[in-house]
Amino acid sequence: MKKSLLLSISFLIVMFLSACTNNTGALIKPNENSMVIHIKNNANFDFYSIEISTDGEITGGISYADGSEIRKGDT
Repeated sequence: MKKSLLLSISFLIVMFLSACTNNTGALIKPNENSMVIHIKNNANFDFYSIEISTDGEITGGISYADGSEIRKGDT
């Protein structure tokens, strides 16, 4: 349970920090104690945020600071 909670919190922190960068160059390399998930928008409809829920216990969300839509092709 603690390991799952720690992994979920770590995932959310990585997602929030990666959303704040403007790094279009080299990809972030995970090490043995972390993971990186890249999500590319291939949807044919407009949306403005992404919400992530793990085991129904922890929920986190991502959106652009200016409230603009997440465009098709954005990573």
